[in-house]
Amino acid sequence: MSNLESCPECGAPISDWLGGNCPSCLLRISREMVRGVAPQPAAEEAGQGTLAAQRQLGDYELLEEIGRGGMGLVYRARQKSLKRFVAVKLLLGGQNADEQARKRFRREAEAVAALNHPNIVSIHEIGEDVGQLYFAMELVEGRNLADLTREKQFSSRDASRLLKATAEAVHFAHQQNVLHRDLKPSNIIVDSTGVPHVTDFGLAKQIAGGGDLTLAGQVLGTPNYMSPEQADPKRGPVAEASDIFSLGAILYHLLTGRPPFLADSLTQTLRQVIENDPVSPRLLNPGIPRDLATICLQCLEKDPNRRCRSAQVLADELQRFLNGEPIHARPVSPATKLYRWCRRTPRLAFAIGCAAVLLTIIAVGTPVAFVRIDRGRWQAQDAERRTRQQLYHALLDEGRAAAFSGEVGHRVRALDALRQAATITNSPELRQAALGALRLPDLRFEREVESPHEASPDAVVLNPSFNQVAECLREGPVEIRSAAEQTLLATLAPTNAGNADHVRWSPDGTYLAFTRRTALGPLPWWLEVWDTKTWHCVLTTPSAAPRVVFRPHSTQVLATQRDGITFWDLEKQKPVASFLQTNWAAATNFEGDAHQLAFSTEGEQFAESSFDGSLSIVSVHRSSDGSTLVSAKVPSEVSALAWQPSGRWLAVTDFGGSVTLVDAANGERRTIGHHEAQAATATFSPDGNYLFTGGWERVLICWDMLSLQSSFIIPLDSFNIQFRNDGAECALAGESSWQLHAFERPAAHRQLPEPLGSNVRHAAFSPDGHWLAVAGFERLGVWNLHSTGPAALTAQGADDRLFFSAQNELFGCSDDEYHGWRILDGGRADSPPMLQELQIPQPSGFVSFCQAPDGVLMSSSLGSGLIDTTSGQTQWTPTAQGVSSSSPDGRWMGIFTPYSRVAHIYRLPELSLAANLTNRANILRVQFSPLGSEVAVVTASEFEFWSTTTWQRTRLLTNAVNLLYTPRANGLWLSRSYRTAGLYSAATLELLLPLPRGTLPLALSPDGRYLAVSSDAQRLELWDLFEVRRQLQALGLSWPEAL
Repeated sequence: MSNLESCPECGAPISDWLGGNCPSCLLRISREMVRGVAPQPAAEEAGQGTLAAQRQLGDYELLEEIGRGGMGLVYRARQKSLKRFVAVKLLLGGQNADEQARKRFRREAEAVAALNHPNIVSIHEIGEDVGQLYFAMELVEGRNLADLTREKQFSSRDASRLLKATAEAVHFAHQQNVLHRDLKPSNIIVDSTGVPHVTDFGLAKQIAGGGDLTLAGQVLGTPNYMSPEQADPKRGPVAEASDIFSLGAILYHLLTGRPPFLADSLTQTLRQVIENDPVSPRLLNPGIPRDLATICLQCLEKDPNRRCRSAQVLADELQRFLNGEPIHARPVSPATKLYRWCRRTPRLAFAIGCAAVLLTIIAVGTPVAFVRIDRGRWQAQDAERRTRQQLYHALLDEGRAAAFSGEVGHRVRALDALRQAATITNSPELRQAALGALRLPDLRFEREVESPHEASPDAVVLNPSFNQVAECLREGPVEIRSAAEQTLLATLAPTNAGNADHVRWSPDGTYLAFTRRTALGPLPWWLEVWDTKTWHCVLTTPSAAPRVVFRPHSTQVLATQRDGITFWDLEKQKPVASFLQTNWAAATNFEGDAHQLAFSTEGEQFAESSFDGSLSIVSVHRSSDGSTLVSAKVPSEVSALAWQPSGRWLAVTDFGGSVTLVDAANGERRTIGHHEAQAATATFSPDGNYLFTGGWERVLICWDMLSLQSSFIIPLDSFNIQFRNDGAECALAGESSWQLHAFERPAAHRQLPEPLGSNVRHAAFSPDGHWLAVAGFERLGVWNLHSTGPAALTAQGADDRLFFSAQNELFGCSDDEYHGWRILDGGRADSPPMLQELQIPQPSGFVSFCQAPDGVLMSSSLGSGLIDTTSGQTQWTPTAQGVSSSSPDGRWMGIFTPYSRVAHIYRLPELSLAANLTNRANILRVQFSPLGSEVAVVTASEFEFWSTTTWQRTRLLTNAVNLLYTPRANGLWLSRSYRTAGLYSAATLELLLPLPRGTLPLALSPDGRYLAVSSDAQRLELWDLFEVRRQLQALGLSWPEAL
C-alpha cells in the first residue's frame, strides 16, 4: 500500500491492489448485497432522522422502505397528483451528502431515464425537497431473484427464459451506451407475471463520451458476480463483456442455487474470480442440459473475447435452446482448459509440467527399462542356461570319456563328473552314463603307508586280513609290523645267509614263508616257513626256485626241488609227497625244471610250469598222486601262475609280456593281451571275476574274466598287487611304500560268467525268486540266487523258451520238444544247483506249454490241458492250436498260430473262449500284464495293447522288439532294438532309465528287484535294481517313478 488515503465513507485506508477501493466497504457491501440488503453508509444517520420525521417528499407520500441500494434508499410512495403508486429512491446522506455524491445521483437518474425498455425499470421524475435529492420510478410489484433462488430451484427452461429477457434488456442498455456493472440476482425483480426487470444502475457507466457514474475508487460490483476485469483492472477495461459475464454468473446461480465463485473471504472470492474456472454446473446439478451448461460457461470465460459477442447473442443462444435448436457455442476442449490454466498459474503449471514430463519419462522409460532389464535378465538367464548346458555337456562328456579311458580311477572320475552334472539337470542320458560307470571295477585311493626300510615290492607283503605286514631286510631279519601304526610286532632272525625275498602268507594267515638266495648248499634258494602264532620257524629246506605255495584248507606247502616238487606238512615238519619231473616228461613230452606253482581253490589240483630254455609247458596235476591231467605249451618262459577261484582258468604270464589263459579242464590256451615289457605277476580278485597282471614297465592291468578283455590299467609305478581276503581292499607295493585302495566292484551288478553260447535271449525267475534260468544257444544255466555259487549247466534246454511252474519246477520248450526239471540245492553255498529231469511224455502234435495256477498247461493238436507232471496224464479241452502263454494272475491264456494275426484268449481254469483279437500284423508273442488287466500282442513292427475288460485296443507302441512289465505294471522294460533298451513309464512312455548300449533285459524277478540282462547277446549279468536305484539316488540321479 502506498500514499495511504482514507475512505470518504468510513475513514479506513484505501487499497491500491483493489483499484483504489476501500476493502472494508467492499466487504460490507458484498455481504449485504448477497443477503439482498442495501448497505448503510456511515454518514446516513444524520439525514435519516429528518426523513423518518417527515413522510412527505414533494408530490410524493412515502409509505414504506422497500429496499436499499449502494447509493440510496428506495421507498414505496404514492404520487398525490396522479394518484398512483411509485418507487422513490433517495440519496443516502440526505442534506448532508457532498456535492460529488449529489452529482453522481443526478447522473444515474439521467442515464436510466434514457432507457425506455419493458424489462428495465423506468424513471418518472427527478427532484429535490429540503435538500434531499430523489427520483421517482416505476414501481414493480414482485420479488428479486435473490429471494426467489433461496426459496426454490429454477428449472432449466425457466432460468433460460428469465435470463433471455434480462439479456435483451441489458443489450438495449448497451445500445444506449450504458453499462450496468452490478448485475446480480438482487438487482433483477420478477413481477407477478414472471417478467424480469433490471434495476439499480448505481454503478452504471457511459460506454462512450461520458465518465464513471460512480466515484472512482469506490465499489465496482458484487465480487460473486463481477467479471475478472472488474476484480483486477490490469486485465483490461470494463466493457459490454463484463455485463455478459455477470449474466452468466446469474444463470449459473439460477441453475445450481449458488454463485459460480464463493469463498470464506472477500480476498479469496476475488482470487477465484481472477484465477479459477468455475465448476461445471452439470457437476452440481446433473439434470442441467449440456447445451445450457455450455452457454453458461461461455459467458464465464476469463477472456472477454471468448464470451458471447453481445447480450443479444446470449439471448439468441438461449432462444435456440428453448426452441430445441442447435446452439452455436461449443464446449471448451480439455486441451484449451489446460492451456488456460497454465496461463493463469504458470509456476504451478511449470512444476506440474516438469512432473508430468518426468512421469512421462518414467512411464515411457520404465517399461523400456523393464524391457531392457527383462531382455538383459533373459539374456543373462539364457547365457547362464547356455553356460550351464555347456557345463552339463562338458561334464557328461568328461564322465563318458573317463568311463572309457581304461585307466585306474575311471569309475571314480566318471561318477564324480556325472554327480556334478546331476546338479544341473537329472536326465536319462546321465543315468545311462552312470549305469555304465557303476558296472566298472575300479580302485579308489585310501591312503599311502611309508615303509621304514627300502625293499623290493616282492619283499613287502600284507597278511590276508591286512592288519600285519612282513618286510624282508635283505640279508637281515624279516620284520613283522602292524599295518596301521607300523608298530614292530616280531623280528624273524635269519637262519641262513642271503637276501630274503618272495614273501608269502598262507590263505588263513597262520604261516609265513619266504626264500633266501644263498651260495651254500646244493640249491640256490633256502625256504623258511614260520608259525605266525608263536613266531617260530617250522620249516627250513633248500629250494630250486624262489617259489612256494600253500595248499588251501590244509597245513601243507609245495616247494620246488632239483628234479621235481615236494609236499611238506608244516605240522609234522616233514615231506609227505614228492613228484619227480621225469615222471611227467613222458606225459607231457617235455623236459625242464619246475619254476612256477599254483593250487586250485580246493587244493585237489596243482599247476606247475617248466622251461627247457626256449619253451615252457604249463601242466595240471592231481594233488593226491601227481598225475598229469592237462598241459599247454607257452612260447616263452613263464613268470607267474595263478588259478581262478572258480577253477576254470589258469592265468599265465611270461617273459615275452603275454597274458595267457589256460583252460584247466582241457588245456586250451587263449592269449588275452600283452604288457609292454616282461609280464611278472598274476593275481585274481577273491571272487575270480578279475585278473590283475603286472609287468616290468611297472604297470598293472585289470582283466575282466567274463569278457576276457582289459578293464583298466594302473600306471602307479607298481607291478605287484595284493587283495584282502574279503576282496574289498587291495595294496600296491612300491620301493619304499605301499598304497591302499578300495576295490570298487559293480555291487549292484553280478556277473554270471558261465558260458551259455551266443544268442542269450530267454530267461525266467522262479515264483519264489530263488532260481534264475537262462538259455543260450549252446547251454541252459540255472543259478541259485541265494548263494554265490556257479550255475548248473546242461545242453538240454538250450535256446528254449523258459518258465517256472507255481511249484518252482523249470520248463523249457522249443518248436518241436519240451523239457522239465526239478531244481535242488547243491548242498553247499558254493556248489551249483542240481537239475533233476522230469520225465514227461510228449503227446502227439505238441506245440507249446505255459504256466497254470495248478501246474502246466500244454497246447497241442488235441487242444489244451493241464499236465500231471508226475504221471504225464492230461485232460484235453478243445482250443485253438498254437503257441501259448498265460497271465501271471492265472486268469487268462493266450494262443496264437505262428504267422497269423489272431490271438485267441481263454479264461482259466475252464478254458472257455473270451475273445479273438485281430491284430494288424503277424503275431510273434502274446504277453499279459502282472494283474491280467492288459494283454500285449507283439508283432514284427509294433505292440498292440488290449484291455481284458472291454477287449478293445487301448494303444499302439512302435519301434520295440521286446517287453517286460514291472510288478505293478507302472513301468515297462522295453527293448527298442537289439542294441538299445530301457525302463519307461507305462503311463507316459517317458524314458526313465536307459540301459547301456548293447544291454537288453531278459527277465524281471517277481518282486521287481532283480533284472537279468544280456550284454551283446553273450555276457549275462544280474542287476539288483534296488541297489542301482540307491546308488543313483546318491548321485542325485534317481528316476521319478518307482519300479
